[in-house]
Amino acid sequence: MTQALLSQMEFGFQLALPRPPISSNATFTSDEGRKLNWQFKPGQKNPVEAQFRFVHWRNIWVAAGVGAVALAAAAWRALRRREAAVSETA
Repeated sequence: MTQALLSQMEFGFQLALPRPPISSNATFTSDEGRKLNWQFKPGQKNPVEAQFRFVHWRNIWVAAGVGAVALAAAAWRALRRREAAVSETA
């Protein structure tokens, strides 16, 4: 009786994303690939898989800023050493 009841039921899962994934095993997609829909079969394993690639712009900008500050500090230090060497020889 349980199997008969389960065979009459439908299970689904929908995932809405800001961007489409690289790949997925969704049963079907909509909204230009940004909505993933899975239809599950009762009594079976139903894996939900999706691969994403997100660029963390904040981390990139922080790393670029730290690099720029380090480069500026190295240039400033080199100029100070150069000025000190010139003043010692004069």
